[in-house]
Amino acid sequence: MLHVMCNVLKSKGFSNMCSGAHVKVGTSGCVSQLDWSAVICEIIVPLWREIDRIAVGELKDLEMRILHCVLILAFAVLLKYFYWDSSNPLRNSPLNYLSSLQQAPPAQVTSYILATQWPPGVCDGNTGVTCQIKPVPTEFTIHGLWPQPNGAPSTEPFDANKIATLASELSKYWPNLKSKQQQIAFNIDFWKTEWNKHGKYSGLGVREYFEKSLELHKDAGQGLKAKLAAEKITPTIYNTYKLVDIQAAVTKINGGFSGTIICVQRKGSSNKQQIQEIRFRYTNSFQKQNNLSPSNCDPEILFPSPE
Repeated sequence: MLHVMCNVLKSKGFSNMCSGAHVKVGTSGCVSQLDWSAVICEIIVPLWREIDRIAVGELKDLEMRILHCVLILAFAVLLKYFYWDSSNPLRNSPLNYLSSLQQAPPAQVTSYILATQWPPGVCDGNTGVTCQIKPVPTEFTIHGLWPQPNGAPSTEPFDANKIATLASELSKYWPNLKSKQQQIAFNIDFWKTEWNKHGKYSGLGVREYFEKSLELHKDAGQGLKAKLAAEKITPTIYNTYKLVDIQAAVTKINGGFSGTIICVQRKGSSNKQQIQEIRFRYTNSFQKQNNLSPSNCDPEILFPSPE
């Protein structure tokens, strides 16, 4: 326990904390958390070292064995005296003190990423995803709504009943590409995984998370193929497009706010990349903003049609 305390304190910048430290006892008889560095330095460390000396046999006579027992008893009494609070036992314990040094407040969600995936690009690319869905959707679908960064985890468990009225829309716009079965009953576990992986850290409730995902997709992803076609970018495996042209089209479609194009190598092709996803960014109040994350695409890429 001593070594654990010392290592944690050193990692927190307290390697020289014993210099000038003093134990301060409050009116309640307990040492506050802020004084535990002094307690560890001036009382616990020397006492434990003395016990170690006895334990390894440096002191062997009868008197020292008696002292050994007395020191252990005194150690227990001392800890009880210093940090036992009858209304809140162990509130001021050294473990709590060390824990307070290590625990940072949960991060606050500052933005969200809506990832819209192009299923032909996912299924015919080297993504590691084996698509079982038949037929492969030919419209952009939801990959996920991701908080940036993850916030404090929600204690609300996933409950399928809370999204029952959304299930038809979710099946259409947020399908599981890796499943042959697309009935709602089979997709529930998939959506539960999305909640546990991303939703519970979003600062939203279960229903609110899936409602917001559908709402954002309706604006950004739904009909995106037709909107790109209006900018002369249509799915094909025979021609490539300049990345800068696709980025310009996405920015125009998204009201002047940029998106990030994510690419993957096409299966069976050693030198061609294709669109896998287009990602849009929102503020924590779900206002559009530029997605400045860099694209991983080559200058010339495919927007593949399904085979």
